[in-house]
Amino acid sequence: MVENLKTTRYTDGTQIQLITDCNVWKTLESGAYSYYDSDESNIEKLGALYNWYAGNTGKLAPEGWHIPTKEEWDELFVYLANNNYGYGGSGDDIAKSLAAKSGWEISDIQGSIGNDQTSNNKSGFSAVPTGYFYIGPCGFFRLNNTAAWWSSSEMSAANAYYLITGSTSIEAPTEYDSPKQVGHSIRCIKD
Repeated sequence: MVENLKTTRYTDGTQIQLITDCNVWKTLESGAYSYYDSDESNIEKLGALYNWYAGNTGKLAPEGWHIPTKEEWDELFVYLANNNYGYGGSGDDIAKSLAAKSGWEISDIQGSIGNDQTSNNKSGFSAVPTGYFYIGPCGFFRLNNTAAWWSSSEMSAANAYYLITGSTSIEAPTEYDSPKQVGHSIRCIKD
């Protein structure tokens, strides 16, 4: 997909829990979403921030799509690196090719997302700097600086893998794991 999910309903029509209270959010083990700063106007531009449980229901992605595994994310990054989407041609300096052409914090690092943003988005992926919702300390962080997406892959019973990039990034998004209650964006891939 070329934008983050922003649905507030599962594919069966059931409403996804909208949670804005941090104390509730950090204890959930069921699907939930919010939008940056609990400001509803952010959902249209940035998409929703979902906990991992929302994606794990199997009812979040539209029909014919699914949430990518960490291996599918890696496959995308390898393809871009090997097909001249790098800042200098082929190579893993592909962050600019994934990022939207505006909205990122300005960076003076040559080849980074925040530097000369008009040259971003060669791949058409259009990553926007959505920030994320974290649970300890609890709150919204890094709007205009960071984009992070869940994978469907679990690391453990408590954590799952996600990918993150920022305005000073040059290389492919970095893979980490975080508690499943954290709120990240979700992109889908065709089945």
